[in-house]
Amino acid sequence: MKNNLVILIPAYNEEKTVDLLLNGWSKVLSSLSIDYKIMIFDDGSTDATRERVLALKKMDDNIILLPLKHCGYNKTINTIYNYSLDTEWIFQADFDDEIMPDEFLKLWKLKDDVDAVLGVRLHRQNLLRTVVSSFASFWVKFLFGYGVKDVNIPFRLLRYDVFKPLLKKIPEGTLYPNLFISAYINRYKIKMVQIPIVYKVRSFGASHLSNFGKLFKHCVISGWQLLKLKFSK
Repeated sequence: MKNNLVILIPAYNEEKTVDLLLNGWSKVLSSLSIDYKIMIFDDGSTDATRERVLALKKMDDNIILLPLKHCGYNKTINTIYNYSLDTEWIFQADFDDEIMPDEFLKLWKLKDDVDAVLGVRLHRQNLLRTVVSSFASFWVKFLFGYGVKDVNIPFRLLRYDVFKPLLKKIPEGTLYPNLFISAYINRYKIKMVQIPIVYKVRSFGASHLSNFGKLFKHCVISGWQLLKLKFSK
């Protein structure tokens, strides 16, 4: 039977937040009385992430653990979006606690007449990442037209039948697949709604984009990849 919803979550050494976030997702999704799966794509964690996921699976058998060899966050996202699913809706989330599962309910309520419901982060406190996000937003809009406000947010609900062919077109090695999804939404005028969500600084760990040099390099690479997408068929 087709699921109503599949939550897709990349994981790497998330033992400090996995209980909080997975318990949160189970509680939220159970309250909706829908058929769902929570798929954890573990990027070769070296801590107790896998053990914690398996322990929580005993309380919610809708949780699925998919162990991967370590390849990095961006390649894991590519793997997620190339995984074939049997579902009406997909939703990518992260295992940090910047955006809590309760915020998902806002998006789910708005899904019926659209093909995408997107969160928009407001009042981001990291100036460097805000500047980079602004550049990414400008570049996507310049190349593909206006539409998506928060172009790299993972917190987005997508109608799978509409997005499946587009996800399969994302080239292997794409640095930020979510930018491509935003580009597709803008280019093809996919019917969507956007809603502000509560966003806070993570409690544990540091972002994989906390280094200025790495951020600048990623801006150049992702800008070039989007430019190539602009002139592709």
